[in-house]
Amino acid sequence: MRFVRGRVLDLGCGAGRVGLHLQSRGHEVVGIDVSPLAVEIARQRGLADARLGTLDGTLRAGERFDTILLLGNNLGLLAGERQGRHLLRKLARAATDRGRILAGSYDPYDGASEFARGYHARNRARGRMGGVERIRVRYRQYATPWYDVLFASREEVARLVEGTGWVASRFVDDGAGYVAVLDLDAKLGGGTLVGRRTDGDGGNAGQGGGARRLDCSVLVRRVQPPTLARRISATRAGCSSAAKCPVSSSAIDSAPGSRARFASRSGTRDQS
Repeated sequence: MRFVRGRVLDLGCGAGRVGLHLQSRGHEVVGIDVSPLAVEIARQRGLADARLGTLDGTLRAGERFDTILLLGNNLGLLAGERQGRHLLRKLARAATDRGRILAGSYDPYDGASEFARGYHARNRARGRMGGVERIRVRYRQYATPWYDVLFASREEVARLVEGTGWVASRFVDDGAGYVAVLDLDAKLGGGTLVGRRTDGDGGNAGQGGGARRLDCSVLVRRVQPPTLARRISATRAGCSSAAKCPVSSSAIDSAPGSRARFASRSGTRDQS
């Protein structure tokens, strides 16, 4: 919560847990959810501005936000590469000049089972990001439609936001996963945390494309303030000149390691 500032948009607010906390701290919060009952509960619990519907259908003309929340694995709302870039551009238009996204997810490849790795491979063979899962939620006689949810590695997130108006400033551990802190590209003076491509064809890591490697000297020169450059690990990012790389190898705020996993890592899941 220390990265939250100003007016807040809680996208996928549910029953208002996060929004109510931030509201109690003095933030103006707009919560949006597609669940009528969740929105009703959020209102009953005291969330002052809880709206039913989608981003397009609920935001008012000219509304802007300093912080946009996609917490509780709601980075998954990006759904995949094409849909994700489209949504990120929409969110950039809804942000103020100091706009920021806080998006929660976890790395689906870290500690993945053999079964899960096979699912990731099938996704890539179909031209999808490896961590896309198609799910629906059921409760008794009720069920949602099937829909896609994206789980992505930190490196995939950094690539996904390229050209959408956002840059990945840092990644912070959050239990079994992480929170990606995305800032507007304009805030960093047009800099980028992913450097320039020095070889490969730009394919996503593990998705059948060539390796995307970084020239970290470019990264350090372009990103302002320079301390942000240290947020990316040279070894994790695949620096093209690791022996002389100016970027700290311990930069990402979260250390790799064993992570808790959902009991089921299958891709097409019926969550009862």
